[in-house]
Amino acid sequence: MGIQHAIVVPLAHATGWTAQIPVGMVVLAGAAYLWTVRRPRRPSPKQSRTVFRVRRRAVAFFAGLLAVLVALSGPVERFADELFWVHMVQHLLLLTVAAPLFVLAAAWALPLRLLPPDARRRAVARWRGARSTRPLRDVTAFLSVPAAVWIAFNANLVVWHVPAAFDLTLRSAPVHDLEHLLFLGLGVVFWAQVIDSPPLHSRLGHLQRAMYVGAAATVGWALSIALTLAPSTLYAPYGELATRPGGLSGLADQRLAAGVMLVPGSIAFAIVAALALTRWLAEDEPRAAPGARFAKSQIPRCAEKEAASWVR
Repeated sequence: MGIQHAIVVPLAHATGWTAQIPVGMVVLAGAAYLWTVRRPRRPSPKQSRTVFRVRRRAVAFFAGLLAVLVALSGPVERFADELFWVHMVQHLLLLTVAAPLFVLAAAWALPLRLLPPDARRRAVARWRGARSTRPLRDVTAFLSVPAAVWIAFNANLVVWHVPAAFDLTLRSAPVHDLEHLLFLGLGVVFWAQVIDSPPLHSRLGHLQRAMYVGAAATVGWALSIALTLAPSTLYAPYGELATRPGGLSGLADQRLAAGVMLVPGSIAFAIVAALALTRWLAEDEPRAAPGARFAKSQIPRCAEKEAASWVR
C-alpha cells in the first residue's frame, strides 16, 4: 500500500481530476519505452525509414498510455460510479482505443530490451526450452489461434455485463481492477489478430479480418440492444442511486450507455474492417509483377529479422 500510495498522483478535487491508478507506473512504462527505442541523433539515409517507423510506433504507444490514463483516472473514473454511460466510455477506451494503439506500437519486446544482451539471450533460451515455462508457452500458443481469441474476447465482454458480475465490480475494487485488466489484455490479443504488429503477423487474410471484426462488433450490438429494451435498470448499484449528475433517470442512463456501446463502440471495428476490405479488393487489381512479388516474399524474412534483433 505504501509503494502504491507513493506513486499515485492525487490532484485537487476542485479540478475534477482524481487519479485512482498508479500514474507513476504509466510514467515508468513511457520512460522504459523511450529507453528501448533510442536512435542516433543524425540517422543515415538508410536509417531514416526505420526512424520514421519507430517514431510512428512511439506515438501509438504514448497515445495508448494516454487512453489508459483518461479511462482510469480523472473525470471518467470520478463519474463512472454515478453514471452508467460514463462507465461504458471507460470500458470502450480500454477495449477499442488503448488496446489497438498498443498493438500498433508493436512493443512486444519491451521487457526483453530492458535487459542487458547476455541476460536477454538467457531469458529467451529459458523461455524456449525450460520445462517451467511450458504452461505459459501453451497459453501463448492458445492466444495465437484467432477463433480461440474471438471467443475469449467476446465471452469476457458478455460475462462482465451479466448483472451479478457487473454489480460485483462496483462493490469490489479488486474485482473491478481485474475486469479492467482483462478488458485491456484480451483487447490487445484480439486486435493483434487483425492488425499486423511486427514481428507478429496475423494468420487471417484481409477478407477474413473484416469478417472477424464484423462478427465481434455484432456481440456489442446485441448487448446494446438488450440494454435498450430492458424495462428497468439491470444493475442494482445504479438503480439504487437517488440522484445522478444531469438529472438522468436510471433507465435513461442505461439507454444512453447502450447508445455509447452501439455507436462510438463500433468505430474501431468499422475502421479496421474498412481497411481490411480495401486491401482485399486491392488484391484483385493488376500488379507490377516483379516488384510486388518480391516485396511480398520478403515479409516473413523481415519479421524473422526483427524478432532476431530482440536477443542481440
